[in-house]
Amino acid sequence: PFLTDFHSTLRAEAAIAVAVLGDSSLAESCEKSIMDHATRAQASALYAMGRLGYKAAAGRMVPLLASEDAEVRMRAAEALGRLREKSAVDMIASLLEDPDRMMRIKAAEALQRIGTKKSAEKLEKFLSSDDNYIKSIALDAIAASKDGKFFDKAVSMLDDESVMVRRSAIAAVYGTGGEKSRQHLLRTFREGNHYDRMTAAEHIGRLGVKEDLVLLTETLQSRTDHFSREGAAAGLGNWPKPEQLLEPSGFNGARPVDVLLEAAKGDDWVVAALSVESIGNTVASSVIGELGSIFDRCVTRLDSDVKLAIVGALGRLAGGRGLDPELRERAVSILRKAVSDPDPRVRESAVQAAARHGAVLAVDPGAAGKWDRGDPPLA
Repeated sequence: PFLTDFHSTLRAEAAIAVAVLGDSSLAESCEKSIMDHATRAQASALYAMGRLGYKAAAGRMVPLLASEDAEVRMRAAEALGRLREKSAVDMIASLLEDPDRMMRIKAAEALQRIGTKKSAEKLEKFLSSDDNYIKSIALDAIAASKDGKFFDKAVSMLDDESVMVRRSAIAAVYGTGGEKSRQHLLRTFREGNHYDRMTAAEHIGRLGVKEDLVLLTETLQSRTDHFSREGAAAGLGNWPKPEQLLEPSGFNGARPVDVLLEAAKGDDWVVAALSVESIGNTVASSVIGELGSIFDRCVTRLDSDVKLAIVGALGRLAGGRGLDPELRERAVSILRKAVSDPDPRVRESAVQAAARHGAVLAVDPGAAGKWDRGDPPLA
């Protein structure tokens, strides 16, 4: 009822509350506020409908890109970007010339989200901008467009002074070049700093050239900087032929999945959690028992992200072609332990994961209570 309250402040706050609640069934109630005489309420309604994915009102939002009120223009661009409204590309692009930097950023982000070749073309000129953030967004749009005509331009940005720009350039080189990008990704992995190496490794994994399994497994198994190891773990999770992770890679005769499992037991909890996530994206059904053993080993607060990743991996297994009854029971048995975990995130996720397997579990009330994750060590 506050969406139609007499006070415009309450109407605006109600729309924000609808967005925070995340209930898409409430989005239609915000549509009447598109023409609210109070611009703050109007802007808040646009924000809510964009966040909730309410496409039915997209056509009415487009004219608001020309509103006299800056916040309304900004929220209209943001909403139309989230809704990927292709018909709005030209009008959103006109905001790229706005004197206000935040307006330019919102317009660039909207075009990047729309992700068409046309939106990438509108952003191409910003590759020579002094604004590294907008330059990075432009490269992200080029990556999303997958248009090969941008490949050479994206390659030239791999040596940009900005780390942020270089990381976006790596994605753009992969997105526009496909197999052609491999030599550039490998060069960046060899010569770049640890952030470059991390991003390059993620995309090397997406290419799925079998001989690169040695590079990724060797990096993950090594004691090099943890950023490179994170990239290697993520790259293995992006591998397009998961069955190859179950074969010896040529590096010490180890299977990539075994290297991932070993990393999941390590003392770098970020690498460990990423390794489990990668197993969940690829071959979790083959190593459910090992995942259960790792879950049992996780006894400190810093292990919580690893446990959360294991629960997520087990939940995703239900989305495939289905497990045989024995493997399903193994997965559910791990989830039965997880519903008593001290971390409320793990408990709730375990209930949801079990439901995907058709099992009804409830959070153990004895495990509920105040939980303090604690501070991670500085070193």
